Formats: sequence, C-alpha cells, structure tokens
Amino acid sequence: MFAITKKTDSVRVEFRVPSDFLVKLDHFAKKEGISRSEFITEACEHYMNQIVTDFNVPVASVQRINQLVEGMTAMERRMFTLENVVDTGLRSIIDLTKGENYLMDEGE
Repeated sequence: MFAITKKTDSVRVEFRVPSDFLVKLDHFAKKEGISRSEFITEACEHYMNQIVTDFNVPVASVQRINQLVEGMTAMERRMFTLENVVDTGLRSIIDLTKGENYLMDEGE
C-alpha cells in the first residue's frame, strides 16, 4: 500500500486545474479540515491504492458483509435444527410402520 510521505520529504508541484474544480477541491479540503495539498495527496493515494487493489473496503460495505455472514451463520443453525427435527420425525414414522410403537405396552 502506498504511504503518504512526511512533510519534510515534500516537493513543490505546480499544475493547472479548471476554476470550478478548484472551488470543489477547496470545499472538500476545508470540510475535511486539511490543506489543499494534503487533500490532493490523500486523494491520489486513495486512487493509487484502488488501482493496485490494496484498497480498503468502506466501513458500510464491511458492516454489510458482516451482517450477511451473521445471517448465514444463523440460517445454518436453523437448518441444522430443522434437519434434526425432520430426521427424528422420519425415524418415528419408520418405527411406527415396523410396529415398534413406544407408546404401546409390551404385552399388547
């Protein structure tokens, strides 16, 4: 994963952007409470990490995946319980058809 270099390692870079883009850039940098340079650096790092697939999944996606895993685990437990109920019921029916009724006395 790419790492942001220390401020002491920084180099001045100049490039041109459309004026409306600069307004958006300044807005989001201010919203994040960081400088324009820091915002551009973090945005570039984020983009590069995404390209090399060392991209951190957003928190909401992780939470949704965890919900799905928990749901699947609960479903697995329910299916196991249902399987046991069906198995026990079928065994009882089979035993009844064989004449092995546990409700009947042995002398009957």
